[in-house]
Amino acid sequence: MKFLANPHINRLAAHSTLHQLAWCISGVFFGVFLLKAGIAPAVIFLSIAGIRVVRFALRPLVLLVIPAIGLRRTMMLATFLFALQYPALAFVDGPGPALLVFCAITALGEGFYFTCYHALFAALGDAEHRGSQLGVRQGLAAGASVVGPVAGGLALVAFGPWAAFGVAALAEIAAVLPLRDLPDLPVDRATTRDVYASAQPGVYLFLTDGWIITCSAVAWDIIMFRALGGRYDAFGGALAAAALFGAVGGFVLAWKPFALWPLAAAVCFCAAIGSLALERLVPEQYRRIPRAEAEPVLPVVATVN
Repeated sequence: MKFLANPHINRLAAHSTLHQLAWCISGVFFGVFLLKAGIAPAVIFLSIAGIRVVRFALRPLVLLVIPAIGLRRTMMLATFLFALQYPALAFVDGPGPALLVFCAITALGEGFYFTCYHALFAALGDAEHRGSQLGVRQGLAAGASVVGPVAGGLALVAFGPWAAFGVAALAEIAAVLPLRDLPDLPVDRATTRDVYASAQPGVYLFLTDGWIITCSAVAWDIIMFRALGGRYDAFGGALAAAALFGAVGGFVLAWKPFALWPLAAAVCFCAAIGSLALERLVPEQYRRIPRAEAEPVLPVVATVN
């Protein structure tokens, strides 16, 4: 298996696995933790929008830091910054300054992290083995996506947010270790025209990815959390089951991707129809939004549906 012969990509895959584990222990509970803290869903969506705007505004800082200290060191710094959002989330107990601080820290960490990570993976990977190397990375991440939500949900129930989010922060910091042996890559400067021309397809892909993650996925988490009675352990178990089925689906799609994509679309359609049918089985108190939250929430849910 020649695609495993690249030691730099293997180290980056180890880093990604620890990063995904940290995210699944804490980050996937972001929306429902804020909901449990008494923050209305509309405010949660506004917080996500604020994080994205600030992240976009801060991203030029990355272009100043990378030439000064190098891409590898910037990536290590970005991982530390990313870890800070987990303990910051534990401070949030409602709308207020703690929520604003959490959003600012998250925007800074994500702005640095994802910019550096994508650049590193593209630069260190092998073009002829790109798909296989991505498959290994996603396979390891799938394992973390199964273990992480279960561990995070149980830790939140048994020990509270400080313990759960503290463990996530430690896992994120541990993800720095595989980065130490990566090479320092030269940073080439490109003209603005070259950058926009080469990045245009990626921009379109990330527009759709951003819509799915920041809108429908977060909304579905809130709906599912309510349906499960507001229990972190049950919610974590549901996320783990979904990750397990997603991993199996990923392997199947890798076998015959173009032939099976219509089948995958059909399965998603059936799942959407099934969720509407299952709604009738959910107890009324979990199916409906409390009246105090109805005004700001209903427009948001309507846009998702």
